[in-house]
Amino acid sequence: MSVVELYLFLFLAAFTLHNLEEFIWLPSWYKKHKGLERKEFGVAVLIVTLLSYIVVFLYHVNPSNSYFKFAVIGFLGGMIINVFLPHTLETIRTKSYMPGLTTGVLLLLPVNGYTLFRFVKDGVSMWYVVASSLVVGILLIGVIALTFKLWKVFTSTSSQHNNRLKK
Repeated sequence: MSVVELYLFLFLAAFTLHNLEEFIWLPSWYKKHKGLERKEFGVAVLIVTLLSYIVVFLYHVNPSNSYFKFAVIGFLGGMIINVFLPHTLETIRTKSYMPGLTTGVLLLLPVNGYTLFRFVKDGVSMWYVVASSLVVGILLIGVIALTFKLWKVFTSTSSQHNNRLKK
């Protein structure tokens, strides 16, 4: 197992702990600051976490595939961006700790930073790292936003159906 592969597994552990911290404490923070429910957020976190496992697995079984490499590097860089936007920025803006900042700073920054350093040392250009980080980061924001929208549609439809059954 290469150093990069080892650190990708460390990334999954760090990312899972980060998302667990968010799942436990972020909904109450969001409810206070933005009006988001725990179940809605939990589904989004679960989907993004599962995507990270799928991407790392696909890269692990075929590291020469350029799409899998792009996705893995993008996940690593996208999560570094996530530490600053929104966690650090929102902590400063709201003057209250945004859950996810601690695991982001203590786990994601060092693990992801070193893994990306290894990719660059192995010949990946910094432009590639930046581009994949931005693209995957934006796609992940889209996945989360879509999850929130679908959650509202399904829960609204479900509650309407339940109301009809009660009548």
